[in-house]
Amino acid sequence: VTLTSRTLSVTLNNLVNGDYCYSLRAIDLDGLASEWSATGRFTIDYQAFADADDYRRTKATALIVNEFHQETLGGGDSCDIFTVNLDAGRYQLAGKFGSSVKVSLFDSFGKRVTSSTDRNGTVSTKEKLLAAGTYFVQIESRKPEAGETGYSFAVTGEIFHRGTPGDNLPGVAETILLVESGATGSVSARGYVGYGDAVDFDTFTAGRGGIYSLALNTVSADAKISIGTLDSKGNFKAVKTAASGKELAGLKLTCGDWYIKVQAISPQSGRGNTEYAFSVKSDLFAGSADNSDDTLKAARQIGTDTLWSDWLGYGDKKDFFEFELAVSGQVSLELTGFTAGYEIGKELKIALYDSRNRKLKLDDALQSRDLLAAGTYKVGVEIADPNKQESLYGLRILA
Repeated sequence: VTLTSRTLSVTLNNLVNGDYCYSLRAIDLDGLASEWSATGRFTIDYQAFADADDYRRTKATALIVNEFHQETLGGGDSCDIFTVNLDAGRYQLAGKFGSSVKVSLFDSFGKRVTSSTDRNGTVSTKEKLLAAGTYFVQIESRKPEAGETGYSFAVTGEIFHRGTPGDNLPGVAETILLVESGATGSVSARGYVGYGDAVDFDTFTAGRGGIYSLALNTVSADAKISIGTLDSKGNFKAVKTAASGKELAGLKLTCGDWYIKVQAISPQSGRGNTEYAFSVKSDLFAGSADNSDDTLKAARQIGTDTLWSDWLGYGDKKDFFEFELAVSGQVSLELTGFTAGYEIGKELKIALYDSRNRKLKLDDALQSRDLLAAGTYKVGVEIADPNKQESLYGLRILA
């Protein structure tokens, strides 16, 4: 075909699919022609669509998983495109066709995931593990000139993801409420981990420390459960980890925020999918750890002749207090309300310090042996073994 044009573009109509070559030359106003240019090449791979709703992805017909869709192909309609939103799972394309076809599945980026041609009018692709997202099904007629024929097909599969992938980082952990009743506390939660949602995080706040137990039960596959805290960068640091079906018992936890991580085993294989339930139970300590007064420098200011109540135990070994002695004299310390069977000097210790943090002598009645000048003094109360012992106590400073 030779065309002559006075413009920079030429339109050719009704070209069939195939490879084409072209060459150009110029002709001046006097009719003198230049030599032909080097040969260029291009390919036309155009497919005519009878249905305006399925020839573009933006207008592709929506499918529902595990429901068959009926359509026609051929007679000027050589390709149909459908869209389907999938949860994470294992899927395949299956159908019956009245003509020879090629069926393909593409992800949202246009990458072909799987494809198959019909065998005796039947198509069944291999099962594929697919992440949640939008996918496109393309059905191409291999013999569009054969005329219009009907077909029926479906995207079938097993949906894995029933969880909430929005909780797969500690920073977006699901908050659950630890219910404290008297000397005990409890909390439980349910969820799903597996392909497409490998990890779940939950967080709870312990108002009091205690001895905790943690148990994970799964339905169809094993999983792991961990309890821990976050470091200064927000990364999860596990304290203890156990497999499903094995209880984590005897966990000593302080008051504060704790994080629970449930993790699927081999989630990428699609065989680690499971629903789960976990429970947390605790025997709470009698009091709450307060680390704001754990050093002489951070001693809490209290008055004389008044009763101060506090607690010592796991996570809180020492408390320090500061008071003012208005006039010179002796000081007596009273320690009351502590755990039955404990003795001052054994399980509980008490000390008196001057303003320079030097320890002063006390007699057996917890009275200062020396006459003290007016000024600032400090008292320290300590439990001998906070890993095994705990106690409420009352402190009164008599001046």
